Amino acid sequence: MRAEDLANWRRGNPINDQIADYQAHIKSADRLIFIFPIWWDSMPAMTKGFIDKVYAKDLLYTQPSEYRLVTTLNHDTEIVLVTPLGMPLPIYKYIMRAPAVRIFKQSIFRKTGIKNFRWLPYARVDKMTAEQRAQLLANVPF
Repeated sequence: MRAEDLANWRRGNPINDQIADYQAHIKSADRLIFIFPIWWDSMPAMTKGFIDKVYAKDLLYTQPSEYRLVTTLNHDTEIVLVTPLGMPLPIYKYIMRAPAVRIFKQSIFRKTGIKNFRWLPYARVDKMTAEQRAQLLANVPF
C-alpha cells in the first residue's frame, strides 16, 4: 500500500472510487463469494491486498474497544470460500491445517461477528483435464 493509501485507510476513507464501489456492493450483499487458488498453502497476495483495502476499519467493521471488532454488515451475511488447490484435500485440511480457510473464517470474518461461513474446496485441479475443470465450475452451487 502506498503512504497516501495507508493514510486514507487509517482515516476510514476509501482508497479510491473502485474500492468505494466494492464496499457499497459488499454492504448490500447477503452473500460474499471469494474464489481464489490455494498457493503455498495460503491465499494469493492479491487476495490479501483486496481484503486489506476493501474490508476496512470504520467502513465494513468498527472497533468499539481494544479487544472487540464488530461488522457493519448484516450478521447473517454468508461468506463462501471457493478454493481450487493442487494437493490432496486431506493433506491440506489435516496436515497443513487449512491456513487460508482459517484466516478467512477466524481472523477476518468470525472476529468481526460473521459466523455464516462455507468452504468449497476443489482438490487436485492440476490433475484434471480442461473438460473436467469446466464441469467442476459448472457444478459450483451458485
